[in-house]
Amino acid sequence: MGVERFQLGPHPGVARFTDGVDFTLPTGLVLPAGGYLVVAKDRTNLLARHPGLSAAAVVGDYGGQLADGGEHLALAMPQFDRRTNGTVVTTNVFYVTVNELTYRDGGRWGEWSDGGGSSLELIDPQADNRLAANWADSDETQKAPWTLIERTGVVDL
Repeated sequence: MGVERFQLGPHPGVARFTDGVDFTLPTGLVLPAGGYLVVAKDRTNLLARHPGLSAAAVVGDYGGQLADGGEHLALAMPQFDRRTNGTVVTTNVFYVTVNELTYRDGGRWGEWSDGGGSSLELIDPQADNRLAANWADSDETQKAPWTLIERTGVVDL
């Protein structure tokens, strides 16, 4: 049995999120069959907090902010349209969505999908990722709450 590999697009590294967050996948990215990729807001922090994660499977840092009340995420691959008038070649690039997800509050989405958790994880990579039931949310209730600290005093420069 051979090992199948999945390479992102005809030109690796130019796949990008076109909705939700701002991130372009790294050049030359190759995922092994059955592999996964974690796109992190802060890659260094994620790897420090979860040392069991493979560093090769984590990319980031993405820009933007995911909305607590729901968001549409879209991953797109470039398509190239090359035309010539006989002497001049013109190349236009447009992005085609290859995978997308819309999460929201309530319904079949978990209790912690509404900003109280720190992540959403696809339970089975073979499952339809557009369906809420195929996602698990992280429960952050056992972590310490935020503590507001205020200080009043004279600022002396």
